[in-house]
Amino acid sequence: MKELIERFKRPTPNKMRKIGYSILSACLLVAGGGLVVMDDMQEIFSPLEMKIIIGALMFGGFVGKIITSFYTETIPEDKKE
Repeated sequence: MKELIERFKRPTPNKMRKIGYSILSACLLVAGGGLVVMDDMQEIFSPLEMKIIIGALMFGGFVGKIITSFYTETIPEDKKE
């Protein structure tokens, strides 16, 4: 666990940062669109289902962004004792 926290604190490569922000922005864009057309979508889905779908998209974007923070330029070698 300590190694994961250390990897999270290291700088994220630009490519992975762009991927993370792309995932986050795409999920939030779709979730925001769902909020805008919620009245029309209530004919298809119940209000609870819409909240679950929108919440899952927001959560997925957040998790996608956080996961990319664990990537580093180089993977540290195991410590040899």
